[in-house]
Amino acid sequence: MIAKHKIWCERMDLRELRYFRAVAELGSFAKAATHLNVAQPALSRQVRKLEFDLGVELFVRMARGVQLTAAGHVLLDHTIQLDAHIDAARREVAVHATQVVGALRIGASFPVAQRTLPRLVAEYRGVHPAVQIELFESASGPMIDGLMAKDLDVCLIEPPSHPHPDLTCIPLWVEDVSFIMSKGEGQDITSPMTLDQVACRPLIMPNRNHTFRRMIDNALARAHLSYEPEMEVNGASLIIELVKQGMGCTLLPISAIDPDQLREFCIFEVQPRILRSIGIVARTDAIHERSVSSFIEMTQRLVPEIAKGSSQIAGTYHLGDAVPLMKISPSNCQRQAA
Repeated sequence: MIAKHKIWCERMDLRELRYFRAVAELGSFAKAATHLNVAQPALSRQVRKLEFDLGVELFVRMARGVQLTAAGHVLLDHTIQLDAHIDAARREVAVHATQVVGALRIGASFPVAQRTLPRLVAEYRGVHPAVQIELFESASGPMIDGLMAKDLDVCLIEPPSHPHPDLTCIPLWVEDVSFIMSKGEGQDITSPMTLDQVACRPLIMPNRNHTFRRMIDNALARAHLSYEPEMEVNGASLIIELVKQGMGCTLLPISAIDPDQLREFCIFEVQPRILRSIGIVARTDAIHERSVSSFIEMTQRLVPEIAKGSSQIAGTYHLGDAVPLMKISPSNCQRQAA
């Protein structure tokens, strides 16, 4: 028994366990290969080698995906615990480093990425040149998924309204959502626009899975209004261009529009106000890593300065303390910002 365990330990490869966990959690070799950015045959070989070394089948291979065997479930539990121990060891050892090192994967949604990240990253690299930075831009939903999957460390996004006990949010600012039309379409309209007036317009909106779209839908539902978008488009920059061409109108924060293009649009206040909150969202187990905590501290310090220099985000903002995301939602973010 001892000799067999020794042989297994000598052959143990953390990469094999990482591959195994990805296949187990995604339920597919193909999905895991894409997620890990490795060739599927190489992934399959590593998992087969792990099964051979352990002397058990870890997966039931099916036509569509895989399922864990009983042995597979046991190994997955231990792998998750091992990953947690390795992360903890890395964090505790990093405290003794003379400089901040490692990798920092930052996500941000449009237009937050364009308005804040260039300045933040330039300042951060100047202070912590040994940290390898990766930047990602997407909608808030995929960013949350990336945080939960540990593909991202910290994001500047709209905090989700539903509970995420493994994530922490630090509110940054709150901005008004405006009704936006092309210059040629909005000449005879007076501001502010009421929600019932907005609901009657040909709106170009993100699809229903988008965090911002759900926020707009909820605001209209609270006013007992319903609407059907003229067009659903995923991508704020494309929505803006379509509105500019007179294809419809939209609801967006002014920060979504490049300052050089503001004169191309008619922009109206909306009553009652719809507020969009932006915050730092990070994995709770990562906020004490020096690379992450130093970025959070710098962001909190620089956001007021960035906001003052940008007409798009120079509105209301609020710097808050770290809050478990399960206790925070856009509504109470707004109350804190008031």
